[in-house]
Amino acid sequence: MGPQCQGSHVRPGRDRLLESCSVTPCPGGVRPWRGGLCSVRPEAGSVDSTSASSSSSASASSAASRQARGKSAAGTWQWARTAETQRALLDAAREVFVEQGFSQASIAEVVERAGSSVGSLYHHFGGKSELYVALWQEYQQAQEEAAAGAVAAAKRAGVTDPFELFSAGARAYLEGSWQHRDLTVLFLSGDTPPGFGVMARTRGHQWISQNDTLLGLSDTSFDRLYATILTQLIGEGAREVAVAKNRQQASRVADAVIEYVQRIMANGPWSPAVKPVGTVRADRADRAGRAERAERGTRRASARADSPTD
Repeated sequence: MGPQCQGSHVRPGRDRLLESCSVTPCPGGVRPWRGGLCSVRPEAGSVDSTSASSSSSASASSAASRQARGKSAAGTWQWARTAETQRALLDAAREVFVEQGFSQASIAEVVERAGSSVGSLYHHFGGKSELYVALWQEYQQAQEEAAAGAVAAAKRAGVTDPFELFSAGARAYLEGSWQHRDLTVLFLSGDTPPGFGVMARTRGHQWISQNDTLLGLSDTSFDRLYATILTQLIGEGAREVAVAKNRQQASRVADAVIEYVQRIMANGPWSPAVKPVGTVRADRADRAGRAERAERGTRRASARADSPTD
């Protein structure tokens, strides 16, 4: 226990005495006292336990706070370095894959261009195939965001016609195919990692489902075929846009794709007409009659070919 207060204290900066400190033991400048702090200093080595505890807690808290801030800053720095490394590897892989194709691409060349290491590449991506897939996923995400953004903008502008909405998304997709034409050609080249075809087909089915929803189609075979034809048309159009010689030609190809879309959508999805039973029977009889007449004609022609000539 610290020393007790032994008399009156003078407020620092004042000459007159003040009444005795009522705090026992005197905290020696730590605890508030009559508008000031007690000017008595505790003897060395005899600090009150309450004061020492408070001071230690404050120091520990301050140290913990500094440590937490240090960890946070280090974490932010590490995250930034990780993102920077991944970006460098992806950009380098894009160059090498486009120039050499997936099969001939060298991991060593990728890491050299990225200014990284083989270990870092395997740490961040796992290998060459995973690096290719990461590039493809980035491309797909950018294309989807562009198409969805264009459709959303058209809706905000008051557009409700399914053809206009679909065309807005299709044009944005085709524009992205031109902007990223090196990747468009790369991913459609057929030189891909094992198993990539399954991923691409799965993604294609997702695009079909999204277009099905956009066009408000029903879940029938005929409507699914309709959405598939439109989606495949955009996909093939993207290939032609990507290999265009210049921007002007790419724009003409995009216009042609939208024109074909308009023609396909002019009458909507096909549905079989329901015919009365009697009509169906008549159709069958008519087809049978035509087949029989065609057979007789074939036999006569064969007979003439076999008959002797003068």
